[in-house]
Amino acid sequence: MRYAGKVNLAAIEAGFAIAQPGIRLHMIDKTIESCIRGAGCIPAFKNYRPDGMPLPFPATACISPNEVVVHGIPGDYVLQPGDLLTIDVGTEYEGWYVDAARTRLVPGTAPLDKITQGNRLIHATNEILEAQLSVVKDQCDFLSMIRATEEAARFHGVTIMPQWGGHGIGERVHLEPFIPSALNRGQSKIKLQLEEKKYARQKLTEGQTICIEPVVTFGSSDIIVDEDRWTIRQADGHLTAHTERCLLVTKDGYELLS
Repeated sequence: MRYAGKVNLAAIEAGFAIAQPGIRLHMIDKTIESCIRGAGCIPAFKNYRPDGMPLPFPATACISPNEVVVHGIPGDYVLQPGDLLTIDVGTEYEGWYVDAARTRLVPGTAPLDKITQGNRLIHATNEILEAQLSVVKDQCDFLSMIRATEEAARFHGVTIMPQWGGHGIGERVHLEPFIPSALNRGQSKIKLQLEEKKYARQKLTEGQTICIEPVVTFGSSDIIVDEDRWTIRQADGHLTAHTERCLLVTKDGYELLS
């Protein structure tokens, strides 16, 4: 997994290196796939088909600009200066998987408010991730992780989208358990209390490999699903950002794998 993690990060960096104004998203995807295969690894997302999806994912990377929340299929969209761009990549090496995502701004001259809003959201998302990482260690309960991220989100005035969260990883790209980044605070009080009790009982264990990945927006957590059934957008068109780390839980903390 350590080797797969190095390749995965190199592939993400290769993608961002060509993510310039005028570049189409499918060109970035091609670059990322070449990087992964050139290192003797396999793109983990390509042709991945989870339960309930009618079609497999057709690309190597999920590439999500601006209001696209997650699972953007890289097509003919042409990047513009100041676009907020998330690249999410999974890599397999000798039967072991890693998964990581980063969000950055496309360089170039753009309206100041566009640049400011994008940078603010990136900063908030990274701070939320750091808050979650700060409590990770053996026997840390999931509710403590949730409270850390929710407190950071309140401080930065952003919304964590509770539909997405972390997960186990290892011999498959997505494994149990689901690790929430936030709870749905709009549900009934009884349901919320039950969820809190559930996640207070669930704990990380030394040696466990997981991904944590807050998905953050300025707007609500309402979404729209495109006709391709993969691409998910923030319902009001607000910017969204997504950062993900793969890590090994240790007695007193963690080791980053991606």
